[in-house]
Amino acid sequence: YFSQDRGSEQYQRLDELKNALTGYMKTRKRLSDSLIRANATPGKRDDNALESIKIGMSTVMGQMRGISNLLSEDLRAEGDKLNDDIYNAMYGEQPRYLSHLEAFLAGTEVTKKDLAVESVAAYDRLNECTNLITDLQGKLNRKLKK
Repeated sequence: YFSQDRGSEQYQRLDELKNALTGYMKTRKRLSDSLIRANATPGKRDDNALESIKIGMSTVMGQMRGISNLLSEDLRAEGDKLNDDIYNAMYGEQPRYLSHLEAFLAGTEVTKKDLAVESVAAYDRLNECTNLITDLQGKLNRKLKK
């Protein structure tokens, strides 16, 4: 999927995706930490916080589309399917949430223990994704320098 003429664009798009993921990750961490510290009670809807999570994920989805346009047809189709699934969960008619954090912010009954455990796991997974992107960028750099 690499070609010299698209390599630098792929690197840049990966950088933009990594930055979007990092921003999303920080927003999620800030919100979940503040909910736990403030001893927030489940069942109270927070539309502003929920919207900030959705905006962050929408940014990530946009960056995913940008990078998938530079990949093979198979990977592009897989990326498009993932984006569609995320979009439908966030904005579909049936209420579905990407995580306990979104459900908690939407006013759904979620225990603080579930929120805390899942928040740590989500942060770790997102951090792993940014590390994988950094590894891909390193490989791209090596290929671009050849």
